[in-house]
Amino acid sequence: MILPRFLWAVWLRMPDALRLSAYKLLLWIGKKLYDRGSAYTQRVPFDLFIKYGSGVRRTEAAATDYVAKHTSIPVPRVLDTLQDSRGHTLILMTRLPGLPFGLHYQIQDLTPTEASAFEATLKDWLSQLRALPAPSEVVCAFDGSPCRSNSVMHDRDFGPFSTQHEFHEFLYTQIPRRFHDDLRKKATMSHTKDHRIVLTHGDLHPNNILMHDRQLSGFVDWECAGWFPEYWEYADAVETRPNYKAWCDIFHRIFPQYKQELEVEGAFRKVANPW
Repeated sequence: MILPRFLWAVWLRMPDALRLSAYKLLLWIGKKLYDRGSAYTQRVPFDLFIKYGSGVRRTEAAATDYVAKHTSIPVPRVLDTLQDSRGHTLILMTRLPGLPFGLHYQIQDLTPTEASAFEATLKDWLSQLRALPAPSEVVCAFDGSPCRSNSVMHDRDFGPFSTQHEFHEFLYTQIPRRFHDDLRKKATMSHTKDHRIVLTHGDLHPNNILMHDRQLSGFVDWECAGWFPEYWEYADAVETRPNYKAWCDIFHRIFPQYKQELEVEGAFRKVANPW
């Protein structure tokens, strides 16, 4: 944290415009000092990160804070959340130790002991997420707002859906009609199951997992977090990296019960183009 806790509490009482100006100055300095993280994410001084822009939502801050308070999963600590006059959200958060796993490591390069620890930790963290009670049967973002999933639609959010049946029906709207009949036959068993609705990271690819001293050190980028059918985390993680065999094999072992759901999701994605 930039300031001692009691001074930070005082700072948070300052006018929004003052705090926003200070954070924008940090952004400017961060762009001069560090590489750009992504379109909306920037490392800044004092070991912090700022997410800011039209695509940033308050629900990401709420989900990150909730996971920090209710699990042992290491996530960034949200220090402040603001909106500017254009409705763009800014989230100030701490930086976790470690580097993006996907950019600096390969699973096959880990020792057997390291690979076993990687899988066990990943399984534990996902189990903790999925054990958190869902507020309802609604398929939605963490705070009840529209869903976000880059594998479904890359340019806008969608939903929320009062039931998982409505969510599944929506998926058909994202593919050409000529594929509907065949997909409905394949999806009959999967889409009629009564899946639990669970808290889902929603964008669990290797670059959103951090590694420090060759051990998992956190999950980042909770912008797609929400309440989804229980198979969604697995199917999304595998289908976003289908050619990364070592990655997929880990998720197959963690989630052996969703083979049918994975086949259906894979069939959808073969004929859908979210981009």
